[in-house]
Formats: sequence, structure tokens, C-alpha cells
Amino acid sequence: MTDSQLPSVLNTEPARRLEDVPRTAVLTPLDAGDRRYVDLSQGQDVPILKELRVRLSEATEIPADTLKEGDYAKIVFSGHRGSGKTTELKLIERDLADQFYCIHLSLDDQNLVTDFDYTVFLLWLCERLAEGFRCDGMPLNEDIVQDVGRWFVERTATEVNEEALANSLGAEAEVSAGGGFLGFGAKLLGRVKTEARGSTTRRHEIRQRLQSYATDLIAKVNLLLADARATLARHGRPSHLLIIQDNLDKLSGDAARTFFADTSGLLRQVRAHTIFTAPVAAVLTPFKIENVFSDAYVMPILKACTQEGEAFEPGMAILGRLVERRIDPDLFTGIDVIDRLCHASGGNVRDLVRLTAQAARIARTLEVSRIDQRCVEESVKRLRIEYEKTLAPNARSYYPFLAGIHRTKLYGDGQSNALEILRSLLNNSAVLEYENGDVWYDVHPTIRESKAFRNALADLGP
Repeated sequence: MTDSQLPSVLNTEPARRLEDVPRTAVLTPLDAGDRRYVDLSQGQDVPILKELRVRLSEATEIPADTLKEGDYAKIVFSGHRGSGKTTELKLIERDLADQFYCIHLSLDDQNLVTDFDYTVFLLWLCERLAEGFRCDGMPLNEDIVQDVGRWFVERTATEVNEEALANSLGAEAEVSAGGGFLGFGAKLLGRVKTEARGSTTRRHEIRQRLQSYATDLIAKVNLLLADARATLARHGRPSHLLIIQDNLDKLSGDAARTFFADTSGLLRQVRAHTIFTAPVAAVLTPFKIENVFSDAYVMPILKACTQEGEAFEPGMAILGRLVERRIDPDLFTGIDVIDRLCHASGGNVRDLVRLTAQAARIARTLEVSRIDQRCVEESVKRLRIEYEKTLAPNARSYYPFLAGIHRTKLYGDGQSNALEILRSLLNNSAVLEYENGDVWYDVHPTIRESKAFRNALADLGP
């Protein structure tokens, strides 16, 4: 999609005063239609984000009511945190709304980063299906929803005050054909979900109980999904369901490997098209992730430089446009200042926005009218120090490893734990993965400016 095709639903204009920068240079994902959006796949030989849309459209060529288990698209969408995955997924939901009914789930509970597994995903999915369809004015079959809800209640040994739940629906709640209140099943699922977000002990107990009934769990989920498809068809809506599980790039290493490797066979049995976001390091596994999921795509990190260290003009132009969509270029003392911000970001969108917002704040602090070189260098320094603090606990092993990556643009220096080190450095964006042409790696530009890194590089010799 080109910039000119974007609707002006959210016509967010670039900041024209330093005081307005906090409004435009924010780290939250952009909604579909936001004028700050820039297509990051421009300039690629094969635009990955466009290919992802094509793959999803292919999945709708088979009628939804005839799909077999192997026909559902099971997609892993990986990439560095802050690279723009959520923004792109929101655009996909909008652009393919005539082909899919989308359910967007987001892992926003920090307590679940180490505990998230397939049982949590499926519980959240059932609750969202029941509640989402009800809010959209096309409630699912209440008998089926209550059946699923009571199954979760019984299998997790959740105490439920049914009278209180019924009263919470309100005096004007509609009665279903079966005699129960519409929405009661969703309340049951919500009650179990609340329990699962409680204490660590209770959360682990619920997971273990549900894991003991994995086959029945999948069957109940698919029962609800089948009714969702039938409900969509009755209301003249697209009957292909697309489930997006976002923010799984927050998962810890062990939780991510368990979810994407050990339990992937169960995920394949869910009778809906699915996109799971994943940590960028999740694809570095002893198994080929495409053999587990039908497709794997990587959100591109824009390269500001080539492997040889030369400025990559197409990438710099797109990064510059991203800055200018948020801040009027006249608020900078020159294009060289914007270029410095783009280069220092390494192509990571989140870091670029952070650097830009911080530079604007520093300009206000120094009481200058425009963002100049001094403001930008101070912003870059602060980001460098932040990365240095992240690396400090393992500095003796990390910096020689980083120096080797920068020298070779590859990874693996004979260390027995090289893969684990790389996973860690990719997940905190100290190492950036580029897939424009060959896959290669490099160290975040701000880290390359640190004394510890320069010393490690010197130790490698000429």
C-alpha cells in the first residue's frame, strides 16, 4: 500500500513546535489510517509484508465450511521488538476485513511473560470469541458458550457464584432460546480468565489442570470456532476467522521455545487461521520452524548501512521519512541532524522514535528553538548508556562476541553457548538482524560507539 492510498481517518500532522513532539513521537503502535505510517518494506526485492497479505488471501480461496485441519494458515511473524509488527497487523486487519473476521489478542500482562502457554492462549481466545461476538451484536449460540464455559469452570476447579454472575448481566439481559441469559457463558469464561490472572500458584494450577485435558480442550475450542463461523455466515459476514496473537515477542526464552516448539502440534489443531508474533530469536532453533507452522515471516529491520559500512540511501530515505512524519523538518537545524538519528537507530523503529523524542526534549531543556547536533548527540549518548547497562552483567562474554559479529556479520565463534548468547542479544536488540538480500547481523550502532566494544574490537586484531 502506498502512502497516497492511506485514508486520513487519523490525520496526525507532524509536530511544528517542540512542545507538540510528545503527541506525535510516541512509542505506541499506529492505528490503521494514521498519517505517520510509512511502508517499511519499500525498496525490498520482494516486499515481505505484501507477501504476507497474499498468503492470507490464498487461505480464503477454500470455502470456510470445507476447510480441513491442514488447510488453515498457521503463520509465525517474528521480528525485533519495536520493529512495527503490531502496526502492520492492524493494517492487515483493516485491509483484509472483507475476507476475514479478525480476533486480535495481545499479551499485555507482564506476569504471563514467563507463564504463557497454549492453555492461556486458548482460554483467552474462547473468552474473546464469546464476548466479542456478543458486543458486535451477533452473539454465539448460548448453549454452546455455556457448555464451553462450564467445562473450563469444572476442569480448573474454579468457584463460581452463578447467582452473582447472572445478576451482573443486568435486569434487562435477554433470555436465550434455551432459557438462560445471553452472555452468561461469556461471564463464566471471564471468571476463569480472572482466576488465571491471579496468584502465581493458582495460575500454575489452572495450567496444569488444563494440560491434563489437552485433547478435550482443543475440541471445546473448535466447537466454539465452528459456531463462530456459522454465526458469521448467518449475518452475511466473512466466515474465515483470523486469530492474531500479538506481543509474544515479550516471552522469555524458555516460554517461547515451549510455545513455538513443544506445543506447536496442538496449535496446528485449532480450526482457524492464526498469526503468532514471535521473538526474533525464536527462529534460531534446532528445528525448522516452517515445518511446524505453515509459514514464517520476519518483519524487516531497515538497514541504514550496507554490510561494508557504507550508507544505504534507500533505507536512510525511508527512516528519514518516518522522522518527518512525526516532526516537521524545519524543527531540525539540518538534514545531517536527521541522518545522524537514523544511522544511530540501526533501522529499529522504536529506537529511532525514542532518539527523536529525547532529542526534542533536550532541545526544550536547553531552551533552543530547533533540534541541533548537540541535542542529538546527547540523545544518542543516553541510548548508548542504556544498552551498556543492559550488557553489563555479562560484559566479559558479550563484548568479544559482539566484536566478532561486527567483524564477520555472522554469528558463532566457537563458544559452546554461542547460540544462547545470540538469542539473548537479538532479543534485547543489541544485535540487529537484517534480511535485505542475504541474512546478516550487526551490532547496534550506539553500542559500537562504546569504549568496551571498541576495546573488544581492537583485541581481535587487524
